[in-house]
Amino acid sequence: HLENENEFKRPHRIPSLSYDNPHYCPEGDYFNGSVWPQLNYMVMCGLRKYGYHDLAYEIARNHIDCVARVHAKTSAVYENYAPESVNPGKPALANYVGWGGLGPIAGLIEYVFGIAANSAEFKVIWHVNCLERHGVDNFPLGDATVRLVCAERKNREEPAQITVQADMPITVEVIQNGTSRIIHYEP
Repeated sequence: HLENENEFKRPHRIPSLSYDNPHYCPEGDYFNGSVWPQLNYMVMCGLRKYGYHDLAYEIARNHIDCVARVHAKTSAVYENYAPESVNPGKPALANYVGWGGLGPIAGLIEYVFGIAANSAEFKVIWHVNCLERHGVDNFPLGDATVRLVCAERKNREEPAQITVQADMPITVEVIQNGTSRIIHYEP
């Protein structure tokens, strides 16, 4: 259903109501089609849990792109967005970074960059998605503070060159093209 353009694969993914529903509103109208960041985030979490990392990445990338384009037009982050155009939902509260910030912050780190934390084990699981240089500084991992950087790559097959720094021993599992490798970091 998430990949069907007549249901939930709209220009701004994922509307709160299927496109083929008679109550669907192209401008959003709250739960008659608006794209809600917290609902997108919950769907991405479920996709990751069941191994659909590529689809979670696509949805996160789409949502962040749409939010950034709306922000460029309006200088605001909204509680919800229109599913059919680059606009806030109608109606939508402006400067609502509560759940409005989930996409540009958590969605970017967890689903576009592919970085997930397991604080109990001092472990990062990194599904390398991007080709451009990317990563995070001052990433909290339990009591540790971590810096993770992946160098730019020319294509998806090129092995990811990962730099890890932390103030405590940590483990980073790098997953790329279905294969996994472990980096044990000691400060």
